[in-house]
Amino acid sequence: MILTEHTTLTGIPLDQHLFNTLAVLYHPDAYTEVGGANYLTDINNGYVTRRLFEVFGPRGIGWNLECKSEDILVSRNDGGSGTRVLVKHAVFQYAYMTPEGEKRWGSIDTAGASENRDAGYAVTGAMTSAIKKAISYLGHQNTLYMGMFDHSTVRGIIAEQGREFGMMGMVGVMPLLSNGGEEDGE
Repeated sequence: MILTEHTTLTGIPLDQHLFNTLAVLYHPDAYTEVGGANYLTDINNGYVTRRLFEVFGPRGIGWNLECKSEDILVSRNDGGSGTRVLVKHAVFQYAYMTPEGEKRWGSIDTAGASENRDAGYAVTGAMTSAIKKAISYLGHQNTLYMGMFDHSTVRGIIAEQGREFGMMGMVGVMPLLSNGGEEDGE
């Protein structure tokens, strides 16, 4: 399989272009501190969903998360934050097109967890956690997961680089996206 010849439904090749598109930083407002753990950073789900739509297309057509009910564990923490949810196993699926125009599906096994006073939000949070974990294997926000920035430093990094934001994130972050892989000459 030659990755440059296989694309997502939105036309992004499954090579370094996919990784780079998922790695583009979001607007600084997308990054927040995980409550009670100032060293952890969360990414607002609205930004993630929008990026998934840009890269793979609509949910159910270009991507999906499948999870069996027996793989979801729910427990109450009456003395703490309410409901804890663990998704022990889920499968993130993404569609891609072959050079012959055939639609196929790739898949990534994943898991996720969340706590919330509202049980519905805890379930949604655990599913979102599983999605973010799966797409991190495709390059999503890799600089965040590598510890190169966090919610408290992202604004400074953006200002230092003099970057601007487009609708989906930072403009010109990855040379591969901005000019086909040639060096910027900056």
